[in-house]
Amino acid sequence: MKRTAFAALVSILWIAPVVAEPAIVENTHEEFVDDEGITNPEELTLRHFVKFHDFKKDDPMHCMLGYFASKKGWHEGALKIFKECSNGGNDASTIWLAQLYSNGLGVPKDLRKAADLEKKAAQRGYSIGQYNYGLSLLRGHGADYDLDAAKMWLGKAAEQGDASAHTLIRSGYNVDVAIPDADEKKDLW
Repeated sequence: MKRTAFAALVSILWIAPVVAEPAIVENTHEEFVDDEGITNPEELTLRHFVKFHDFKKDDPMHCMLGYFASKKGWHEGALKIFKECSNGGNDASTIWLAQLYSNGLGVPKDLRKAADLEKKAAQRGYSIGQYNYGLSLLRGHGADYDLDAAKMWLGKAAEQGDASAHTLIRSGYNVDVAIPDADEKKDLW
């Protein structure tokens, strides 16, 4: 009898706080004020940061917020961050911006614009930009097919230690090694 009563008491004490907690709705930005200050202030949200703060265009920590916004599905915010950071010289943001255009995330799909952004990062010496632009040239994906230019850009990426570029070069520039089935249409039904 004592064990049953004890188990019932523990169960009630364990469940009661869960039931008593108010439901938290994501993105409500409702602030709670108590004796210790404000809980959940809006100025700590990603949306508030993007809306009201000037970006430090050369600060990778600020620019990486675009990645989080994009992965969360908030492509409008990601686009704003990546554009600002790309214009400020952040090459990783330039490549992520190219990915948004390449996949039509938050913008109309524009393979030419994506390739132009990859080229911009490549020309600034960014190995991922060199690899991506070389691959676009090799595929004729947003850029005219140009094997010689593709070899040059992929070679530059390989010189900087890009393992994917090394693999692609060793394969004899076989695109299927880099992105198998990427250009094939699939019947998903």
